[in-house]
Amino acid sequence: MEDPVIVKEFLKRHEAEMARDLLWDSGIKGVVVADDCGGCQPHMLYAKTAKLMIKTEDLAKAQEILRDFFENTGKE
Repeated sequence: MEDPVIVKEFLKRHEAEMARDLLWDSGIKGVVVADDCGGCQPHMLYAKTAKLMIKTEDLAKAQEILRDFFENTGKE
């Protein structure tokens, strides 16, 4: 991925993966970066976060999609 930027950080990997899938459904490709051995050691994230990264050019649209989703679901 060229010129990646963090669009949002999550305390749990699965939340970051769900947000990534939401963006994918809107045509925005992204990756989850988490230091938890590929999900096998989730306790390793306690002091860190799972980062959802996308291309810089998609940042504004991705922020809008995620903001709308979290406002409408009451979650964050």
